[in-house]
Amino acid sequence: MLDLFTEIVDKKKLHPKFKLVKDHLSLSGEHDILKDWIEGFIDRDNKIIQDFQENFHSAFWEFYLFAVFKEAGFEIDFKKNRPDFRIIKPKKIYVEATVANIKDKGPKEDTRTFDDIMSMIKPAHMQKDFDDNLRESITRYSGSILAKSNMYTGYTKKTKKIKDGIEIEVEKKYNGYSEDEDFDLTAPYIIALSGYEQINYGNNFFYAMFALLYGSYYNNLNDNFSKKENIVKPDSSSTIPIGLFLDNNMEHVSAIIFSCTMTLGKLTSLSISQQKSHFITNSVLCIRHDTTPPHFKPQIVSPDSPEYLSDGLFIFHNPFAKNPVDSDAFNKTNIVNVHFDIERNTKTFEGNNLPIASRLNLFGGKQQFENLIYKIIKHFNPDLVFVSAKVVDIMKLTDDEKSFEVTFKDIDSETEFNVSFTDKAIKEQRVKENEKYLITYSLRTNAEIKTIDQFKLNQRFKKIRCLEFGEGTMIDIKKLTQDN
Repeated sequence: MLDLFTEIVDKKKLHPKFKLVKDHLSLSGEHDILKDWIEGFIDRDNKIIQDFQENFHSAFWEFYLFAVFKEAGFEIDFKKNRPDFRIIKPKKIYVEATVANIKDKGPKEDTRTFDDIMSMIKPAHMQKDFDDNLRESITRYSGSILAKSNMYTGYTKKTKKIKDGIEIEVEKKYNGYSEDEDFDLTAPYIIALSGYEQINYGNNFFYAMFALLYGSYYNNLNDNFSKKENIVKPDSSSTIPIGLFLDNNMEHVSAIIFSCTMTLGKLTSLSISQQKSHFITNSVLCIRHDTTPPHFKPQIVSPDSPEYLSDGLFIFHNPFAKNPVDSDAFNKTNIVNVHFDIERNTKTFEGNNLPIASRLNLFGGKQQFENLIYKIIKHFNPDLVFVSAKVVDIMKLTDDEKSFEVTFKDIDSETEFNVSFTDKAIKEQRVKENEKYLITYSLRTNAEIKTIDQFKLNQRFKKIRCLEFGEGTMIDIKKLTQDN
């Protein structure tokens, strides 16, 4: 097995995350998770340990991918060193791994503040810099993906050198993988990208990748997608084309495997889930996305409510791929298959578990998480309206007592409103006079919102629309207790 922690790099060059894992996470199970990941991994170039200690992210991502491929039941041929993974069973697939890192002049990860850490549970619609960060992610992802696309096709690189005292430009051609003698041109070629492009990369979700590949750009304030052909590069007037998968120019790329949640919190979360250690210092909260309301659901990770290895992974399929990837190729994992129907402009997400939108790993955070659960649900789901109300009257609408109208009084505003119940529902919810209940409505906005302040104002009016005008759909009612 690879010896990851015997230092072979000058101490001045050691990556801060490597030092953190080596020196501080040895007793809490993270080392054991890493050992599970690299069991059977072969370092063909004798470079990956140095890369892990000096650069961290790219090696960390490869170790993780290898673990996921083992979970999927894949057999990997390590005889060749390009592409990164040659899957030979049950079906032949080539995978090239890459990461998107922070730009050279960007803020470094070691400048993260506590507010940055807590931004993992700050929903997209409340992030004032969301659009800037989205465009930065798209920019960084584009560069990484196009570079690995060129690795398949081959490329020409221009360099400068001095000849006879004169600087001249020289072109050098590099052969692509597709030109290798033993390369199977009928096998799918996947680029696997992990995003580390900003200090708060963990709350990116799938928005940047969806825009880059399918030209479907997310408006965080209105919670909708619009078509775009390019974006303006941050801090620049230049544009970057998006919609890479909307024609056959990249037909050789079958799909993109993607995650923006491959943080150290992944190690901690798996260690807690798998009970790798009794020495637990941190707690982990995941925000998962669901197609049914509330769409964003918080999860405090525990052995009874675990995070699994492949949770948080997406595979974005190319509609124009000449060698498509079967949607069931990863059915033994929790990777989420993403398909885009160009004609209908619709997207589908299919997987065995709810995808992770973000993850917060906090020292001693369990009690804090439990206290924050309701607030997190409320903040992450702006389409929901929560009403605390007392039952004033219950009136039968039919003689056979099959239908009832219940009059509630909102505790905050003392506004009275009516809700109809069937006899079955009124018994199941145990609705009684003078009792207090928390009622949850689903009500999406119809207004065009352009600022955070406009968003907040719209949220204040949603409750009025539910109570005064009967808008919205009631999706839940529960009796209030002293704990609520």
